[in-house]
Amino acid sequence: MTATGGEETLSVSFKDKRYYAKKDEIKYGNTKMILAKRSEEGLVFITEQNTISNRDTYMELKSLEAGEYVIFVSIDWKNFPVEDRFFNVTSYGAGTNEFRHINQNEDGTL
Repeated sequence: MTATGGEETLSVSFKDKRYYAKKDEIKYGNTKMILAKRSEEGLVFITEQNTISNRDTYMELKSLEAGEYVIFVSIDWKNFPVEDRFFNVTSYGAGTNEFRHINQNEDGTL
């Protein structure tokens, strides 16, 4: 994520349970978000947020510095339908953020 800085809220969201039939046993998994900033030395940890069985996970940042960031998202999918295992990452705030998907290389680097 490239951020222009300022006050920001980042989130991870899933489909609402109302999308599914009442008979479906939908349970949101535990979600973990980790925010790190890219620097010349590598990635620098900024903050993390964990939720247990919630549709949305929010990370509120009062004064995000402008720069290049990586958001790591870990989700426990065990009680969620395989065909719906996707999520959205969003941002809201005064600045402008540009998101792009990155893959982990075989050696573990980004």
